[in-house]
Amino acid sequence: MKTDTSDDFQFSLAGRVRNLGFAPSPLNALFPLFEAIANAFHAIEARWDREATAKGVITVTILRSSSDDENPPVAGFLIEDNGIGLNTDNWRAFRTADTASKISRGGKGVGRLSWLKVFQNTHVNSSFSEGGSTLHRSFDFAVAQNDASPLIGHELRLAGETPTIGTKVRLEPYVQSYSAHCPRKVDTIAAHIIGHFLRNFASYEVPSFTLVDRAERISLLDFYSSNVESDTPETLKVVLEPGKNRSTLICTTSCSTRDCACTTAASTGTCMWAMAVLFATRKSIISLGLVTSVKIATPSISAWCQATT
Repeated sequence: MKTDTSDDFQFSLAGRVRNLGFAPSPLNALFPLFEAIANAFHAIEARWDREATAKGVITVTILRSSSDDENPPVAGFLIEDNGIGLNTDNWRAFRTADTASKISRGGKGVGRLSWLKVFQNTHVNSSFSEGGSTLHRSFDFAVAQNDASPLIGHELRLAGETPTIGTKVRLEPYVQSYSAHCPRKVDTIAAHIIGHFLRNFASYEVPSFTLVDRAERISLLDFYSSNVESDTPETLKVVLEPGKNRSTLICTTSCSTRDCACTTAASTGTCMWAMAVLFATRKSIISLGLVTSVKIATPSISAWCQATT
């Protein structure tokens, strides 16, 4: 009998994706979009540094299925940025699962797995400068048969005569179980994006950011300003419903402004979490993990949000 003496460790990416705790829900259906947008923010910061807000550009286009409905089902998203692109270092990080390259920014290196979990395919085109030349990289990213590499059809070549530095990520189509959970209304999608990146919007540290839905183009910074900033007092009702290892914060009516201050020992991050709830509940109900006691004090609203373990 032949004995296997190898000591290499086998890893099943398909199994990792299958076991990823990611139940279909409206927020999880949008999480891969959030990951792509976060990558765009980081790429713009890497290229433009302190000029990121002035020179950076992000465009998210909603891709819809063919339908006679007023709001046809969402088939996917196209995310475009003018960031640094998938150069050698970024390409190496992209190919490494659970990479530590973005730990300093709060990344865990697992966001790309959500692309594999929620979408049947992701197509990436990226142009970047390296070694005095402008190169173009393209590939598909999907769970492959027989647990082969998810990087399919990778091509690296010299870019054309007038290349545009940046990256395009096309998430399409949805895995069927997630498709039905994606919000259809463009305002709802806009609210979820802003709620997820509220720290950026609240500090106005956002490059040019446009959400496109067919003929409609929405500046998300303008959308944030018009929906969040208010001088009119509003009543906030908060209901806390303890659950297993978490509490659900439900805001039945909400208002928040540009200014936000934590007046307790709670961290600024926790305050931003609460603000995200206040903003997103204009469009939907948001559930968060454990939230410490925090007071939001603005000219138009003062509310205590407290959750207990």
